[in-house]
Amino acid sequence: MLRGVRLAKTLVPVVRRSGSCYLSSIASREPKATLVTIPASNYAEKARWALRVAKIPFVEEKWAPLFAYLSTKPKGGRSVPLLVVPSSPKVVLTDSADIMAFCADKHQELYPNEKAKDQEKFFDTKLGPHARRCVYYTMFQDEKVSQRIMADPIDGLVQRSTIRLLFPALRLVLVRALKINEKSAERSWSRIEGILREAEKELGDGPVGTRFLAGDSFSAADISFCSHLAPIVLPPQHEFVTPYMSMDSIVDPIFRERYESVRRSKVGEFVLWCYKNKRPMPKDSM
Repeated sequence: MLRGVRLAKTLVPVVRRSGSCYLSSIASREPKATLVTIPASNYAEKARWALRVAKIPFVEEKWAPLFAYLSTKPKGGRSVPLLVVPSSPKVVLTDSADIMAFCADKHQELYPNEKAKDQEKFFDTKLGPHARRCVYYTMFQDEKVSQRIMADPIDGLVQRSTIRLLFPALRLVLVRALKINEKSAERSWSRIEGILREAEKELGDGPVGTRFLAGDSFSAADISFCSHLAPIVLPPQHEFVTPYMSMDSIVDPIFRERYESVRRSKVGEFVLWCYKNKRPMPKDSM
């Protein structure tokens, strides 16, 4: 009994100290921002990449297309990505460009020059929408693949089950809203090809990784370009696309050859290199 009392007296200060340290560590932790996404979205990927590069702690709310409104509307936005910053007063950023600018305040290397800003905007407006249309067009040709890429990464069993149940209707709404059909996909691919030719000129003849799209250093322009092209090139590091899609899963033989051709090209090699060397992998979202 006496030994037990002595042991208790010895342990109590240790427990108190460890408990105090634990509570202190909790109090000192920086609250995390909340990033609302559709996981496979090229614009959500751009925001996710920028936050990781800037080392801004965040948690990700993952939603399916259309379902995301249940989160963005109450927070003051409409589309994804949307970032809620736990500051005082609270800051809500409602598109990938604003999120990139927020990250650049913390990590100025994202905007080394004005060209990086201009190129980022160009890729967001000229490449992003056309890449998204082509990817949806090819993805929807395989119901199993498209259902998995929309449902499997999503938070919550109820939402995942609902997506699978309502998938035919969800696909129909997206096809109509984004004007996804064979003719529109062909027009979009023509636009993409022109942009890729210009990007290849920017990268020059040197080894991949020695020159970037806005100069000699990696910037927001490269994040934008690579994010929009990722669902076409399929870098293995993209945890929300590559586990569900492959070149073999593309039903349309013409688009499969196009995607494979881009992957083999200088710009495709550049995207793969940037994903391997410049995109931080998630560490429990920082």
